[in-house]
Amino acid sequence: MNIFEAAKNFSDKCFDGMKKGREKRVMKQAQKAGKEAEKLREERKLKQKKDSLERLSSKYPEAK
Repeated sequence: MNIFEAAKNFSDKCFDGMKKGREKRVMKQAQKAGKEAEKLREERKLKQKKDSLERLSSKYPEAK
């Protein structure tokens, strides 16, 4: 194993650990929030659908 492989392994493990820690914190916050998290998720989905519809309606104006 050369020095570059060792550095890559170290950085990969470091970032994987940070990612897992972040995931745990987010899950814990979502569990605390309970229904609030579900509400936010649904609101985000609705906003995405609304934006999509607005994009389509501007692309294809109504025929008169």
